Order: sequence, then C-alpha cells, then structure tokens
Amino acid sequence: MSGTARETPMTQKAHLLLVDDDANTLASLSRAFRMAGHEATVCDNATRATELLKTEKFDLIFSDVVMPGKSGLEFLEEIRSAGVRTPLILISGQANIEMAVRATKLGALDFLEKPLSTDKLLITVENALRLSRLETENRELKKTPRQAHACRQRASNEETPGSN
Repeated sequence: MSGTARETPMTQKAHLLLVDDDANTLASLSRAFRMAGHEATVCDNATRATELLKTEKFDLIFSDVVMPGKSGLEFLEEIRSAGVRTPLILISGQANIEMAVRATKLGALDFLEKPLSTDKLLITVENALRLSRLETENRELKKTPRQAHACRQRASNEETPGSN
C-alpha cells in the first residue's frame, strides 16, 4: 500500500521538543524524527522542559502524560498559563477517555496512545505543522482586510475620474 508517511516528502522541517521520563522512548522518538529530517530536542522531565521553553522556540511539543514530579497535563496547563502557544501533543501508555478530554480542554492538539508507530508520528507532525501554518496565515489575513479595503478604495477613487 502506498502513501505512508515515509513515502511522503515532508514539506516543512520542524524543531520538536520531546518530553518523557523514559530514556528509551526519548531515544526512539528522537531517532524517528531525525531520520525524517526534523530537529529533536529531548528533555526527561516537565520542569526542565518549562525552563527550556523560556529560551528556545519549538514548532511542536510531544509530552508523555504520566511522569514523576509534574504530569504532562500539569505541564500543558503551566505553559498555556505562561502564554506558550506552541502546539502540544500528549502521549500515554495509560490513556483513558477522561484524560484525553481533559487534555483537549487544556489545549492539547492531539492525544496519542503508546505504542506509537513511526508512520502515525510523522503524519501527526505533518498535520500539526499544516494546521499551525494555516492558523498563522489566517491571523495575517485578518490583519490585512482593512489595508486591502483601503487599497481597493484608493484604486476605485483613482479610476473614477479617468473613466468619464
């Protein structure tokens, strides 16, 4: 079957932050994303990740839900309260509907269950980047309607005298 994420060229390379207390998960995720051409920064706990977000910009964050110290849900809530709007995808091997609903209400872009397939990860990144790009374009377009209207108005005013 064709059309898998591995066969689809990525249109945009991303700088990803991966947060998980399990070193094997971090290594697997990091390797998969780097092989796809993305830059991956790994962090073994939410507190360090919060500090890292103060100095570095990321295109997308993947965070485990169940971690010692601060959970992925607490991490999400904390960074949203701090004004960080980077899309965040939660991952968990202990997922349930209630947890997924809470994550969505807190602003998670997606909620993935472990074990994670490489294809699913890469498709998720591609979709998240596409959504982020569309949201940015939308914000920019919303800034310009007045400017576009003013330009059309000026053009219309300039054409009117010469058309008689």
